[in-house]
Amino acid sequence: MLRAVNSGDKPHLRRWLRGLGRLLRTPPGAVLAACLVVLFAMFSWNTDWGGHPEAHRGDGKYRPVLARGDGHMMYLMTRSLVLDHDLVWDNDLARFGDPWNQPRTATGRKMIPHPIGPTLVQAPFFALAHGLSKIVNLFGAGIPSHGYTMFHQRIVFGANVVWAWLAALMGFLVARRWIGGRWAPLYGAVTVLFGTSIIYYATFMPSYAHAVDAGAGAAFVGYWALTFGQIRWKRFVVLGLLVGLAALIRITGFAWGLALVVELVVIFASPPEDLREHPRGKLALALAAGGALALAVALVVFIPQLVAWKLVFGRWVTRPMGPAFVRLDHPQIAATLFSSRNGWLSTHPIAYAGVVGLAFVPRRARVLSAALLPVIAVMVWVNSAAGDWWGGAAFGNRRLCSLTVVLVIGVAALVRAAGIAAKRVDLPRIAGHALAVLVFGWFLWWNLAQLGRLTHGHAPNSDRRTCCGYAPKPLRVIAQPIYDHIGNPFALPASAIFGLRHDVPWKRYDLAVGQWADRPDLREQNNGTYVKRTSVWNLAGAGIAPWLASGFGPSQARPVRFRWTTARRAHALVPLWMPDAREMLIKVVPNLAPGDAPMRVRVMWNGTVRYDQKLPPGEQEIRFVVSASDIRVGTNDIVFESEPGRYRTSLRAPPPRGANVGLAVQALRLKYLTK
Repeated sequence: MLRAVNSGDKPHLRRWLRGLGRLLRTPPGAVLAACLVVLFAMFSWNTDWGGHPEAHRGDGKYRPVLARGDGHMMYLMTRSLVLDHDLVWDNDLARFGDPWNQPRTATGRKMIPHPIGPTLVQAPFFALAHGLSKIVNLFGAGIPSHGYTMFHQRIVFGANVVWAWLAALMGFLVARRWIGGRWAPLYGAVTVLFGTSIIYYATFMPSYAHAVDAGAGAAFVGYWALTFGQIRWKRFVVLGLLVGLAALIRITGFAWGLALVVELVVIFASPPEDLREHPRGKLALALAAGGALALAVALVVFIPQLVAWKLVFGRWVTRPMGPAFVRLDHPQIAATLFSSRNGWLSTHPIAYAGVVGLAFVPRRARVLSAALLPVIAVMVWVNSAAGDWWGGAAFGNRRLCSLTVVLVIGVAALVRAAGIAAKRVDLPRIAGHALAVLVFGWFLWWNLAQLGRLTHGHAPNSDRRTCCGYAPKPLRVIAQPIYDHIGNPFALPASAIFGLRHDVPWKRYDLAVGQWADRPDLREQNNGTYVKRTSVWNLAGAGIAPWLASGFGPSQARPVRFRWTTARRAHALVPLWMPDAREMLIKVVPNLAPGDAPMRVRVMWNGTVRYDQKLPPGEQEIRFVVSASDIRVGTNDIVFESEPGRYRTSLRAPPPRGANVGLAVQALRLKYLTK
C-alpha cells in the first residue's frame, strides 16, 4: 500500500479531543455548547407523552411513555436483546402492546421490520439505565424491572440528543476545514439543527432512529472529509466501519461509500504531488485495494443485520416490509423533494438552502461537494421509491435526516458566498450579520412554531396543503400573500413545471400532489390482491376541486352525484400509484333532449384519444383501456370533449345560472385487467 497523502494530517483521537476542547472555549464553540443545552431542555420539557406516564405498563395495552409508533417497536427490540438476550418479540409485544398486530414470519415468530442497528446502539444505554434502576431501587425508587419505564427511556433516548448535536458539530468541523470562515460554519450548524426535522427527532420524538442515523452519517463524513486524500490502510478500515455502522442504522447508509469511490477516482485522475512519480498501475491497484478493503469491512460490520434477518425471517437477505414497499423503478423524486406532503425541501427551506449551497463551495471544496452529490442522489432516489415516501405522520421528510451533516456544509457555503458578495458592495460586517440573523431567524421561527404544536406526543400532520394557519401572525403577514399568488415558493421549480404541464395555477401543486386515486395497502401490494379492487376517482365529488383543471361546473347531488362540463374541453387530473394497465369506466349523460341528434364525445388520456363516439340522449357508460405504458405513476390527464349548449336534457338537476353544458359526468372507475 502506498503511503498517506498529507501524512502530517494523520488524525489522532487525543489531538481531536484537545482541539474540540479548545473549540468549545471560543465564541462559536460556546454557541454550539449552548445548543446542546437547549436540546436537552426541549427533550426534558415533554414529560407527559403517554397521557399517564405513572400508569402501570405491562398488561398488554399499548401505553407509550417516550417510545411511540416505530420507536415503540425498536425499543421493544432493545428491551428483548438486553433483558431476554434474544430477538423473539412475541412476549414483548404481548406484554407492552402490539398496536398494528405485527404479522408472523416463515419462522413462526412475530416480526418487527426495523433494522437491528438502532437496537445495537441503544443496548448499552438501556443496560446502563437498567443497572442504575437497580441501584436507586435500593433507596426505595420503586422502578419496575421490566424496563418499559420513563426512567429507562429518558436515559436511552437522551443519547439521541447527543447524536443529533454531534451531526451538527461534525458538519461545523468539516465546513470550517473545507468552506472556511469563522461564522459561516456556525450559521450552518445552528440553522440546520433548529431549522429542519432533525430537532423534532432529537427532542420531541427521540424514540425514532433518525437522530442516530444523522449521527452515523456525520461520523463518516467527518472522518472522510478531515482525512481526505489519505490512502493509508487504517483509514480505509475506519471508513468501512463507519459505512457499515450507517448501513446498520438504515440500509441506505451504504450510499456513503459512493463519496469514497469519487475520492479514489479523483486521486487516480489527478494524483497529488507525492504520488505523481508512482506508476499508474501501482496507484490504481493501491486505490482499488483500499476501496475493496473499506467495502469488505463494511460488509463484515453489516453481518449482525444478516443474522437478525435469518433468525426472524428465516433468510439471510430479505426485504422486511415485503417486495412491494420499495419500487426503485417508480421513484417519486419531485414529490419527495417539493410536495406539501413532507417534501424535504418545501417543508424545511433550510434544507433547500443546504442543497443549493453545495453549488457555492469554494474551489478547494468542489471535489468534496461533487463526491457528496451521488450520495444525495441515491438516498433521495431510494427514499422516494418507498411505499410511503412522505414517512407517514412525520415532521418533514424524516428519512432524509441522514443528510443532516451535508446540509450544514451546504448552508455554510451559502453563507460564505453571501459574505463575499456583501464585501464587494461594502456592506458593513455588522449589517451582514444582522441580515443573516433576520433571514435565518424567520425560518427558524417558522420551524419552531410548527414544532411547538407537537409537544406531549402529538403526531405531526403530514398533509400541509394550506399555508399559514399554524404560523405566528407576523410570519403569516409575509407568507400568505406569496402563497396566494404562487403557492409555496420552496416547491419551485416542481410547482411551476406541474402548472405549465397541466395548465393549472402553480399553487395547485401544493393541493394536488401526494394524494392518490388507487393506492392499495402494503399487504395487498405484496401479495398481489390489489388487482381485485376497483378504484374510484370521484370526479363528481365535492372534494375533488384541486384536481379539476378547467371546464367543469360545481358538484351536484341529484338524482346522483355528478358534475357538468361547461366548456368544449373539460380537463381533470387523475393521480395514480400503480403502473398497471386499466379499464376506465365512467357514466355520463349528454345534454340532449329526447329526439335530438347524437352528441360527439371524445375522451383523451394523457394527450391520446381513447374514446370517440356519438352518444344518444340518456345515461351512457364510457369504457376504454389504457395500457401500462400510458399510465404515469403520478398525475395523469383526462380530457372530455363535447359541444356545450343550453340545458336540454331531462336530468332533474339543471346547471346553475343557466350555464351552457355538455356532459353530466359521474365518478371514474378504474379496473385492473386481470386474466
